[in-house]
This record gives sequence, C-alpha cells and structure tokens, in this order.
Amino acid sequence: MQLLGSKWQIYVPMWEITKVLPCYEELVLLQPQDASLHCMLGELYLMMGSSSSLLSNLILARKHIALSLELSGDSSNNLRALYALVDATASYLELVEASNNNNKKVEDKRGASCEGIASIWCR
Repeated sequence: MQLLGSKWQIYVPMWEITKVLPCYEELVLLQPQDASLHCMLGELYLMMGSSSSLLSNLILARKHIALSLELSGDSSNNLRALYALVDATASYLELVEASNNNNKKVEDKRGASCEGIASIWCR
C-alpha cells in the first residue's frame, strides 16, 4: 500500500496525473474511512484540468473533498479540504456559467492553483 501512495512523488511533479489517479482510487478502496486520501483524490480530479470530461472530474472532485470534510469531523482542522472544495465549486460554477453563455469555450484558469497544490504535495 505504501508503494501505491508513493507514486505521487514521481508522477505529480511530472504532471502525469492520469498515472497516479488509479493508485489513489485503489487506496480509497482499501481505506474508505481515511479523510486525507479522499482529499488527495479530490485534488487529483481537480488537477486533471481541461480533459475531455472536465465536468465529471469536477463533480468527482467535489464529492471526494466533501467526503473528506465529513470524515474528518471538525472541518476547521481540515483547511486543505476547505480550500479545495471552494476551488472545485468555483470551477464547476464557472464551467456551468460558460456553457450557458452561448456554449463559449471554457479556458482552464486553475493552472496557478494546480501548481500550488502540486508544490504542497512535493514538499
């Protein structure tokens, strides 16, 4: 299990999120009550950026981050999940608003926040 969790150290700095995502999905299956794993999985979905299924990634990100807050009990101690939930919700609302405005192409404006999350992970 430690091997699965340590792959993020290799792939996240290289922006190979699609390679580390299945590892965290397996970890969540092995430890479904671990709030930090749900938070990290939600952040990975959030970092997926402008993939073909951006809307579904944002929905999954919100789901796992909210579950992380629920599992941690006192949400004031889980600031990382709170900020990630705000970012995921803002991105979701921005995407929905843009699709309602004449189906304009949505630009991925979360690049700076994704780099910030990656830099926290790589410490």
